[in-house]
Amino acid sequence: MAPNYRSKGQAVENQEYIADIVSADDSGLLCIWKAGKDFKLLKKIPAYGCSCSSVKLWCGIVIAGYGSGQIRLYDALSGVVHAEVNAHARWIYALDIAPDSGKLLSGAEDSLVRIWKLSKSPESHTVEVTFCCISCETLLLLLHWLHQTCGGTAHTIKGLG
Repeated sequence: MAPNYRSKGQAVENQEYIADIVSADDSGLLCIWKAGKDFKLLKKIPAYGCSCSSVKLWCGIVIAGYGSGQIRLYDALSGVVHAEVNAHARWIYALDIAPDSGKLLSGAEDSLVRIWKLSKSPESHTVEVTFCCISCETLLLLLHWLHQTCGGTAHTIKGLG
């Protein structure tokens, strides 16, 4: 069973989310932007010593995946770290999030694809990150899809649960 990863207990603002876009550079610097006729830089979140290879914006939270295998969640307006997860053993190449459910997918150089559940708590003003296990049915559907799309060649999927 995978452990739960809890946030650092930082406040989450109850307001409309002003930020539209987040960008990152090779140094790991994150820039939060408001889109419109003219782009406006809202916040710069300093690098912490590792390249940021993938970023997403979700409900006022910046989700950043790093070359260290770590995922960090920041408040988009203040830059405060909500949570840090040692998600992978190697470089994170991809992040994607389902906006309605808060399910986060991370893929990395360690050959693993992991799914996480992000939850915002209005009562305690925290963000919680929980590792999700994939059901056997989902795994079988994924294997079937790989078999159909890749001409029946053999595949190995590891680390899914």
